[in-house]
Amino acid sequence: GCGPGRMLGVLPKVDYWGVDLSQRYIDFAKKKYGDRAQFIYADLSKTPWPLQGLFDRAIAIGLLHHLSDEQAVVVLKNSSKMLKPGAKLITMDGCYEKNQSPIARFLLRMDRGKYVRNQMTYEALARTVFKQLRSRIERRFLRVPYSHLIMEMTAG
Repeated sequence: GCGPGRMLGVLPKVDYWGVDLSQRYIDFAKKKYGDRAQFIYADLSKTPWPLQGLFDRAIAIGLLHHLSDEQAVVVLKNSSKMLKPGAKLITMDGCYEKNQSPIARFLLRMDRGKYVRNQMTYEALARTVFKQLRSRIERRFLRVPYSHLIMEMTAG
């Protein structure tokens, strides 16, 4: 889900395609960035996807924790089919971890996403599709205690 497309505001000139399940977000993105990108209303957890072609990068920020395991695997499989060999899918989602700050744990529990996982569980989902995977937890993106898992998966 591209959400309202705000990431496009920090990217250099690229051939950007944004997809989201929220028509409201797609309408906002088209209004704000429509001349710089293509925005499509679609459910990425279903097939077939409305995109065609091969991409150098796919980015899913805050998406996987909104998807069940089955839906997440569909998204990962479809993403892998849309990537050029050696291209990357990069995801970032909140995650639970041992000895986590009570504030971070509270914020994750309050998230709209019903499927916040720990690092090992996110990685297990990713490994069902991608052989090459790197991941790390970042705790410095917000001014409050929080744990983000960043995964970088490479298409084969």
